[in-house]
Amino acid sequence: MSKMKTLHKKKLLIGSMFIILFFSAILLIPVAADDVDDLTDDLVDDDDDGVGDEEEELNERELHVDVSDTEIQIESQLKTGEVKNEFSIKIKTEDEGLTFKLEYNEDIGNTEFELEFKVKIQEIVEYIDTTADGFYNASLDTEKQIYEFDFLPMVYAVDDTGNTPIHTIDISTTDGVFTSSIYFATEFALIEGVIVAPTQIKIDVGIHDFPYLDDNSDLALKVKLESTADYEEDDITEDEEDGRATDEREVEISKGDAEGFFSWVETALIDGVEQVVKATPLEIENEEQKLYLNYPRGQEIIHDPKVGMSNILLDTLGISIGIALPILSRNGYLIVTAISALVIVSMIVFALRRKPKTN
Repeated sequence: MSKMKTLHKKKLLIGSMFIILFFSAILLIPVAADDVDDLTDDLVDDDDDGVGDEEEELNERELHVDVSDTEIQIESQLKTGEVKNEFSIKIKTEDEGLTFKLEYNEDIGNTEFELEFKVKIQEIVEYIDTTADGFYNASLDTEKQIYEFDFLPMVYAVDDTGNTPIHTIDISTTDGVFTSSIYFATEFALIEGVIVAPTQIKIDVGIHDFPYLDDNSDLALKVKLESTADYEEDDITEDEEDGRATDEREVEISKGDAEGFFSWVETALIDGVEQVVKATPLEIENEEQKLYLNYPRGQEIIHDPKVGMSNILLDTLGISIGIALPILSRNGYLIVTAISALVIVSMIVFALRRKPKTN
């Protein structure tokens, strides 16, 4: 009878050992999956953009760009792997302002996800902040003028002098008061100190020597969002969660599992000094959502929004793991694994040395 109990204990011990080994292996995955030469080396990042080479290769996209004076269309498709997704961004200069139209499509098995939305940078409002709250409110504040855009033809170029070709679109009004430089690439790229993912475009907005009508006024940039999808404001962006950015806010546009975004940095350079940018809450105007990005007064205002898709970047395994694991450093994972191994060894030694009791 005691032999049967001993055999049963050994089976339980072996089962426990395999369970611990399984979870230890899961904890070790981030170490094995990262682009490292060995466990003590840094991330392999040949182009020094802060993103590992393997992750860049997994998320590299194929681009096709059609160009005209008033419209540029970017077609972007995931280059490798079993996941098939593609999106297009159409950029237009028109009477309504600077418009970005994004269309997304993804096939997973027999399921197709689609999303379409527009972001319009529409006009600049000069106003007196009567309530002194830092926000433009049309019903409370004093409007001094509405500055509408009259654009020059777009200028498209590709800078291939670095490790990653950078596509650039330069846009300006005829008087040079409003400018925008738009950047995108086939893979992660470090652009003016900002890591830009291949699933987004970076938009540098500039307001230069604005013709103020009042010495005490401020400026607000009107942005409209158009979509049949759902909207949600969020103060944590995907780039912040993944460590590529800080101090951002965004509006998420989602339909089912497809999710796009319009985001912006919460500060801007005002005459060379970093100052806070306040965004009004979303509100409905003619069945569209609108918000204002409010800037302190200045002669040179530089701000940094982005437009793109969320939750479609692949990790170093090429999949999104649905198991919620504790967030540890690389050394932390190794420590947990080492402790697990010691526990296993101790249990085995203890079980083998222990003699069954005799009656």
